Amino acid sequence: PFMLDTFKKVCRKTEHRLSMLTQQQTNQYISKKWQAVLHPLLSSIEEKCWHKTRKGVKQLVYARHWISADTILQKKVISIFLSLDKLQNAIGKWHDLDLLATKIRKKRKKMEGHTILQREQQLALKKLLTEKDVIAKRIQNILSKTGELIRKYK
Repeated sequence: PFMLDTFKKVCRKTEHRLSMLTQQQTNQYISKKWQAVLHPLLSSIEEKCWHKTRKGVKQLVYARHWISADTILQKKVISIFLSLDKLQNAIGKWHDLDLLATKIRKKRKKMEGHTILQREQQLALKKLLTEKDVIAKRIQNILSKTGELIRKYK
């Protein structure tokens, strides 16, 4: 009961603060976020930066819901938001596989002497890395298409 009451209070405060924001302030925030997140997508992004990029893309995708549906901004960039959502989903899958591969590699070192387990882990790792490569190619494709959409609407 205490946690529920606290959660309700936080929700009410958040609703109140959000109601004080104007559409113009919201659009300004999104425009700043837009520049910060999308500008790097116009150039090649290294794999090591994908997860960080995903975080910014997710914030931008979520922020889309703050834009009034009838605004020119919303209508103009809907295809970019759809592409960004695909991008952040693909990067999320790629990142999960990356973490799994790291865990399997660490476990393999601990399994010395257990050849059957090591063989099974090697097969699992091979499948996982193959899927990770497929997703990486998909990400590159989505990045390219997203970059084209961004250039189109600049």
